[in-house]
Amino acid sequence: MSITLEDLQLPEVQISNNVATINHSRQNESQKELEQLLSLTDLDKIEDALEWLASEETKVEKHLGEILDTKTDIENGFDDLFNLLPLIEEAQDEIQPLNSGISYMYNSIRDLHAEIKLLNEEKLKIENTEKLVKEGQDLLNSIKELELAISDKDILSSSAIVHKCLRIIDSFKDLPDKESTKNHSNSKENEIGDIKLLKLKILEQVGVSYNNQDISDVLEEQRVRVLNLVNTSFEDAVHNNDNKTIGICFKQYPLLREENLGLDKYTKLLCEKVSENYKQLKVKSGIEGAFMLRLANLFDSMAYLIDSNFNIVNRYYGPGRMTRVIQRFQLELDKRVVRILEAFEDERQIARLQLEAINTNKIGLDGLSALSRKLQADNLNSSIGGQGMSWKGVRTPQSSALKPQNRPSESHSDSESQAIDLKIVSKAVNELAMMANRSETFLRYLQQQGELNTTGINKIDSEIKNIFLSAETIVNEQSRNGILVKDVYSGIKDNNNTLRVDQKSGLLVGTQLEQLLGWMQKVYLEFEKYSTSRAFNKALMLDDVEKLEGWGIPISGDNDSVKNKGSSGGFLSQFSSSSFTKGSSQEPKISLTSSCTGDVFYVIQIALYRAISIQKADVFSSLVSIVAEMLKSSYVGLLEREIQLGWVYPQPGSVTNKNYLSQDSRSPRSSSESTFRPSKEVTGMLGLGSSDWKMSLKNSLTGSTFGSALGLAATGNEQIADQQKRICVGLNNLDVSISYLSALCDGLLGKIKSSWAKLGNGSPNDSNEQMKAEEAIQSLNSISSKMSMVLVQGLNQLSNQALKLRIRQSLKESYLDIKYVLSDEEFADTQNDNLFQQRMFMKLDSLLKPFKARLTENNGNTLIELVIDVLVADWQRAILQSKFNLLGGLAFERDVKSVQNYFEMFVTSNIRPKFSKLVQMSQIMTSSISELEKEPSPTNIAGSNENEKGRNNSILNSTQHPSKTGIVGLGTSVDELPILSVSEISTLVSNRLNS
Repeated sequence: MSITLEDLQLPEVQISNNVATINHSRQNESQKELEQLLSLTDLDKIEDALEWLASEETKVEKHLGEILDTKTDIENGFDDLFNLLPLIEEAQDEIQPLNSGISYMYNSIRDLHAEIKLLNEEKLKIENTEKLVKEGQDLLNSIKELELAISDKDILSSSAIVHKCLRIIDSFKDLPDKESTKNHSNSKENEIGDIKLLKLKILEQVGVSYNNQDISDVLEEQRVRVLNLVNTSFEDAVHNNDNKTIGICFKQYPLLREENLGLDKYTKLLCEKVSENYKQLKVKSGIEGAFMLRLANLFDSMAYLIDSNFNIVNRYYGPGRMTRVIQRFQLELDKRVVRILEAFEDERQIARLQLEAINTNKIGLDGLSALSRKLQADNLNSSIGGQGMSWKGVRTPQSSALKPQNRPSESHSDSESQAIDLKIVSKAVNELAMMANRSETFLRYLQQQGELNTTGINKIDSEIKNIFLSAETIVNEQSRNGILVKDVYSGIKDNNNTLRVDQKSGLLVGTQLEQLLGWMQKVYLEFEKYSTSRAFNKALMLDDVEKLEGWGIPISGDNDSVKNKGSSGGFLSQFSSSSFTKGSSQEPKISLTSSCTGDVFYVIQIALYRAISIQKADVFSSLVSIVAEMLKSSYVGLLEREIQLGWVYPQPGSVTNKNYLSQDSRSPRSSSESTFRPSKEVTGMLGLGSSDWKMSLKNSLTGSTFGSALGLAATGNEQIADQQKRICVGLNNLDVSISYLSALCDGLLGKIKSSWAKLGNGSPNDSNEQMKAEEAIQSLNSISSKMSMVLVQGLNQLSNQALKLRIRQSLKESYLDIKYVLSDEEFADTQNDNLFQQRMFMKLDSLLKPFKARLTENNGNTLIELVIDVLVADWQRAILQSKFNLLGGLAFERDVKSVQNYFEMFVTSNIRPKFSKLVQMSQIMTSSISELEKEPSPTNIAGSNENEKGRNNSILNSTQHPSKTGIVGLGTSVDELPILSVSEISTLVSNRLNS
């Protein structure tokens, strides 16, 4: 090996190239610096540059010296390298013989390794041959031992020997397949052929040693003898109820390659145990739920047997073998379920009840609607007929008053058999629901067991036909069940229900249990519709609205009780309302709702919760749609007709002096006239226009003989109280029904999420079922919007008919002789004796407290808010047409604050925004004169230009800022205030008097 000079010079070339590159870059930089130095003109800079150049020259010389000093070391290094070259060549010459020797030795060892490998293979063949010969001898000895064991009837030893011999023969006949040998050489194939010949030779020799017979045939004959012995022992043990021997025999069948036979015999035994257990269940058929107990006992027994034997079967028979046991159980269940349901159908008279239910359901919801209208018409006719002379041609509010009837005994002659049938149907519905629930639960349990067996089935997929029952066996077994042929079961069988094996889970699909479950769900739904509609019907008929307490005295709406109060009454003069409490000592206890509301929702709750237990979204959704239609068409329709009867007040007592206020009870703010005769303009501004004379004419006609002849005579207080009660109770029932419906839907949703989630296995099908049920609940909950709409309409109607006119009259009468143009003395008097507030609060008490006591809290609040709207609108309109001065504005502000505080005692909602315009008006009325003088006169507002309109907004803007006597005192925030219009502000400004 030699090193040339070119090799040594190659690094120098690379180094020189790198150095050249660096030098080139440095030359470029030096060239730029030199050009800068040559361009200098300043003497000082030139001197500095010369000094710098001198120093750089010194550095360069020093660096060159250092480089020259290393020349000797480099030359010495090259000399040493050249001296080593001969030594390296000598070493190469010496190594060459050694390398040749190593190559020779490697070739010799490789040949030796091949020979040793051949020896090992031959040794392995010898060992395998010895092993096979030993196994052959063992097989021969085992067969001889087997004969002795069979003669001694030792099933444990004989089964173990048979299993051992079968395993040996299988090992002799088990050869590698083509896939495992196709990549081997011909020598390997020859070797496999030699082993095969050797095994066959050994088996042949064993047969020769055993009377010249085929050893496989001999073993099969012995296996059959052992199998017969095991079968005999098993049957004797079953006959003698020897569980220990049964267990021993059960474990021998897998050893004899008779797994299916062992499982079939064992399953048959278990089914007999179930039959004995079922016979011990002594439940009389006439007891309610008897058939559900029988069915539940059957399912529980089957589930217990499956759970208790699952591990045993898997241990001794292998994974997936439990599938065959479950298939046998399914066939046995078909037999017994058919018997139970046939007995159930006969005992409970399902066919007859189903026919009646179907006919009733055809009438369905129309019948319920007709019933609610009939109840309304019957009460109406009885109320009209009880009045003696009545005008049939005109239906007045008084003529529509409802007279109570004895609803529980209504249609008593309508065949007591129907009532009996209803009881029978109710029992059948409960029993059907529970039976369907248990059946659905058991089928879900079987599905879970099938999923557990899926892994084991996949492991022995090649033997799957041996695991499952054959199609012939399935058909023969089910044909003995007596397929249901009665008309009552019609429609439950179709082509999709053909009995077959699900190849994935191994379960039987299309069993009669599944078909009968569909029949139970179908009949349950029919019976549930029937019983729910009948119970719904009964709840409406037995409504106790006639017997409710506290409704004997009607709401009179008569304000004559104010007459004797005068100015000395002092009622609520300190702005404190003596709020009425339902059931307090001031009034008798009043029942706000009738029984039909609770009864109806109880019936619905029971039905829907029962439907949830069926665990089928289609069944639940169907019942929800029926219930929703009953609520909308019958229940809500009945309440809607109740509240639309029309409000009626009893005739007021004779009033001798309409202007009942004496001279002593007149307010310091009263006008100088002794009587107040409002003009058309005044009545118009209070909203009491042309409608007043109609009420007066109506009152005069109903109290006259001529009106009696026309059928317009006053209705008795009892009938009027009944009509008022029905309206108020109807409104209360609607309000409570909305809460009941919301609570019911929440409960149903929670029940479905909790109970269905436990039963499901998380599959998409279970999620879809739950989603369908939740959608049905949402549709049921949507009925609350219809109820709310009817309730709002009823409260508006009640406000318009019962309170609107009287509130306006109360405001008019409270302002009978009140003015807001006050002197200092009059203003001081109003501080001690505010007659307007006394009158107003007395009238509001007499009008509102009876309604507040007879309505639920929500209805009472809504009604009072409607009253506030009427009062505030009329009050605002009246003030805009009234004159006032500063002291009158202060009095008005105090009146507004007092009325607002009064209503706040009645309601829990925020009503301050409703008084916001009155608050703004009071602030304008209490503004200083200087602010009002800045405003233009009202006659110039219409023709004012934009600048003038801008000035008109100054007071409008000022009302948005609280003052000491205005908004702050009333506690109303600026954001809640609607802005007064420019015309309203101008009207107030023009009504301001300086005096």
